[in-house]
Amino acid sequence: MVTPDIRDNTLLPIDNTYNHAIVVASQAITRGYLNGIHNMNNLNVKTLALLTDTAKCEKRTMLAMTKAIDAVQAEGKTSLHFTSPTKAESLCSQEQWDELKAAVHKSFTKDEQRILSYSTADAKTSLNDKQKDVRRAKIQDTGKQIGKWKQALTRRETADREPVITTIESRTHTKIKSILTALEKTEQFDGNLLALFELLTNALDEINIESPEPSEPSH
Repeated sequence: MVTPDIRDNTLLPIDNTYNHAIVVASQAITRGYLNGIHNMNNLNVKTLALLTDTAKCEKRTMLAMTKAIDAVQAEGKTSLHFTSPTKAESLCSQEQWDELKAAVHKSFTKDEQRILSYSTADAKTSLNDKQKDVRRAKIQDTGKQIGKWKQALTRRETADREPVITTIESRTHTKIKSILTALEKTEQFDGNLLALFELLTNALDEINIESPEPSEPSH
C-alpha cells in the first residue's frame, strides 16, 4: 500500500507514512508557516502608511515654521520678543505675550479652549479633576510652543551673526545690568532694595569693559 507524496506527486511506501508526514510538515512549516512568522515580524502595510503620514506631517510642519519665522523677522521681531515679559531681557509686553498664547490656543480643540478660558480662581471651583489636568497640560503645551518659536528665531539669529568673543568683564557688566533692570521692575523685595541698587550701580563703575586689565587685590 502506498500513500501520495504531496511534495512532488510521487508514491511512497506505507511504512514510510510517518516519516513522510514529518517531512511534509517540516516543509510546509518552512515554506508557509515560517514565512507567515517572518511576515509577522514586518510592519503591517497600514502601519507603514501611518508612518508615511507622520513624515508628511513633519515636513508640512517644518515648512509652516519656516514661513512663520520669515514673517516674524520681516516685522523686525527677534527671539527677545518671544521671551516672557517677566524676564529682564524681554522685549515682549504682557499684551504681546497674551497674543502669542492666544495664537497657540487656537490650535487646540474647542473644549480645550473653553477649559483654558477659566481664570485660575474659577478653574479651582468650576472644573473637575480631569478638566484641571487637561488645563494644566495645555498651559504647559502653550509654553512649549512659544519656546519652539523662540528657539527657531534664536537659531536664525545665531547663524546670521558673527561669533561674539566676550570677556569676564563684559559678561559681569551685562549680568549686573540685567539684575538692575529686574530690580527696577520689582514691587516686593525682602531687604534694602535701594541700598542694593546703589551698590550694584556703583559696581558697574569698577568694571572696565573697554580695555580690561587684571586688577590687583586691594590691601
